[in-house]
Amino acid sequence: MFMAQSGPINMSVVARSTMEFTISAPSKIQKTTPSG
Repeated sequence: MFMAQSGPINMSVVARSTMEFTISAPSKIQKTTPSG
């Protein structure tokens, strides 16, 4: 796999993107779903 080549750098990028998705996902869901 190409992930082994980049090492910690690529892992940090993946972790950052995952964190951003985890943070932004709930807000997007709340916006799309009508509250109450």
